[in-house]
Amino acid sequence: MIATREGSGLIHSLIFEPYSGGGADDIAASLSSVDDILNEIRTGEGVLHALIYAPAEEENVLQDMSAALQELSAAGGSLNRILAKMEEGEGTLGLLLTDLTVFEDLKVLLGGAQRSTQLRSMIRMAVEGAPEPD
Repeated sequence: MIATREGSGLIHSLIFEPYSGGGADDIAASLSSVDDILNEIRTGEGVLHALIYAPAEEENVLQDMSAALQELSAAGGSLNRILAKMEEGEGTLGLLLTDLTVFEDLKVLLGGAQRSTQLRSMIRMAVEGAPEPD
């Protein structure tokens, strides 16, 4: 109790020092923002409104949300598999991430390509003559 009364901590300042800030105003503004958000959910037409207020048999909101979550989960799984392969050094990106010599070789090759006008013109001709992807 003495430390609280004579100390310089948060509890001391809350109890014994005069209030000189806008904390109450900040709290009021935050509560007003929360009230606006809740009002928008209550009166709006968004997903949260439909999940809370729409009867399940009237709209297929839950089914749509479930399908979207399943697709998102599948996409996340695919991304995790791709990233795992890259971390193991598989593929071009995996080699670039795990083998510094591949990066250095690529840097040298690209640097040389910038200096070589013949190579640049050959690359340009190959790109311009390449068929459009489907």
